[in-house]
Amino acid sequence: MLGIILSILKIILWIILAILGLLFVLVLLVLFSPIRYKVDLDYHEQAHLKAKIHFLIVCVTIVFDQATGKLDQVIRIAGFRLGKREETLKSGDVEQQEDDSLIDTPDEGGQTEAESDGISDGKIEADDFEFVDPMYDLWDEGLQEPLSPNEKKFLGRLKVLINKIVSIIKKLSPSNIICTIQSKIEKVQKFKLRIKKFFNLSCTIKTRVYLKKYIVSVFKHILPRKIRGYVRYGFDEPYKTGQITGYLSLMPFVYQKHLSLQPDFYNKVLEARLQMKGKIRIGYLVRIVLNVNIWRTLKALKRLMNKTEHNRSE
Repeated sequence: MLGIILSILKIILWIILAILGLLFVLVLLVLFSPIRYKVDLDYHEQAHLKAKIHFLIVCVTIVFDQATGKLDQVIRIAGFRLGKREETLKSGDVEQQEDDSLIDTPDEGGQTEAESDGISDGKIEADDFEFVDPMYDLWDEGLQEPLSPNEKKFLGRLKVLINKIVSIIKKLSPSNIICTIQSKIEKVQKFKLRIKKFFNLSCTIKTRVYLKKYIVSVFKHILPRKIRGYVRYGFDEPYKTGQITGYLSLMPFVYQKHLSLQPDFYNKVLEARLQMKGKIRIGYLVRIVLNVNIWRTLKALKRLMNKTEHNRSE
């Protein structure tokens, strides 16, 4: 009996270990499998964009055409497309359904549906509806007593508005204005002190140093690694084209083997045909995010925002 129990426990443990091993393999695949993307851009007065994103067995395709204004997307898992369109009805069936919906069939009493609702010959009696003034709630807001029927009219609402304005003007004394200004200044000064204290925290200082070190590498990791195609551009004035060319020459991504920049100093033109490829690894980004100082800085920032909202509510 004891041997049977031990064998059952052994089988259960092996199953648990197998499940944990599969979960570990899945986590490794998610973290270290690259997200590959490919973007094709064609711009000649109107843009046409096609982007493909591959991750493990998932493929997402996005197509945008400016000429038609359509944005299409297709999701495939292991080659099978998700969200297939349902079969549409035949044109004859649709017309027949529309014709049937337009016909009013009489009920048991010999009346049609429109007549049974009290509508005959397209006429609607005014007593069937109650008119509600949409401005009534706006003028009535903040009053202790409801308006009388006479005050619901235009002159009555205008009188109420004038009374409100007069009451507000009476409250605006010089002493009250000075007190409100001083309180606002004190709140701003307190907020500045909190911000200064937040930036002088040790965790915030370490986070700034850490991000300065890795932020450039993150952008290099995300940006496309291969760019092919050409860009032809030109402006109204030739000197503007020259300035833009000089600025572009300072950027590293311009110096690609198969990328050509074609400045046009005589015509105002913008044409492009580009193909960009790149890949992103989630594990690389997670490694940067999993830093103790970053989480401490976020907690300090959350406390700062909570104090600010509390002061505003007061």
